[in-house]
Amino acid sequence: MAELNAFQNALAQFDKAVAHLNLKRGIVELLRHPKREFTVNFPVKMDSGDIRIFTGFRVHHSTALGATKGGIRFHQDVTLDEVRALAMWMTWKCSLEELLALKVDVLIPAALENQITSGNADKVQCKVLAEGANGPTMPEADDLLNAQGVFIIPDILCNGGGVVVSYLEWVQDLQAFFWEEEEISRHLERHVTKAFRCVVAEAEKRRIDNRTAAQVLAIQRVAEVTLIRGIYP
Repeated sequence: MAELNAFQNALAQFDKAVAHLNLKRGIVELLRHPKREFTVNFPVKMDSGDIRIFTGFRVHHSTALGATKGGIRFHQDVTLDEVRALAMWMTWKCSLEELLALKVDVLIPAALENQITSGNADKVQCKVLAEGANGPTMPEADDLLNAQGVFIIPDILCNGGGVVVSYLEWVQDLQAFFWEEEEISRHLERHVTKAFRCVVAEAEKRRIDNRTAAQVLAIQRVAEVTLIRGIYP
């Protein structure tokens, strides 16, 4: 019998398990195939001066339970089928572990939006939810998480570091400054820490949740400046 490649092996395991489930054929066929695949060829100039072309693959097997992850493999003999297999196995691994339901101190949804919903919010067991992604938590899930005592660092605060560093880059360009990484990190920490403290203080003062407090501060500042500058540029 010919040796199976990695993806054929993954499919054989899948078919064996599916035989014990009463699934519609369409669902089975859907899960046998990756959702999307990406192949890239890029040139690299070697130390010898020669140009070599390297091929890379990225496969998303299923996004049904949230963002995709892996697999990652750096090897000269890697194939698309191998990466397909890694992606499929990662789907089953994440499903089995129920990542959003793991008991952790900090949960950081950092990819897609709308990942925490009213259907799974009650399974979230973290102490702190730090939203690295934009809009990972549905509005109805917010109330459930707050009722559970989860400390939420909302997206517009948690992932605001990117826009802060963009601003710092702009300042450097205007002034012809050339800051070292330590200098950038110091400014970033100062801005983000100040924003965090303002949001927490606003939440405590108004007795509202952190997301609403962040929105209140942001909207209030924009509204105040709009009134001063006028509605026309």
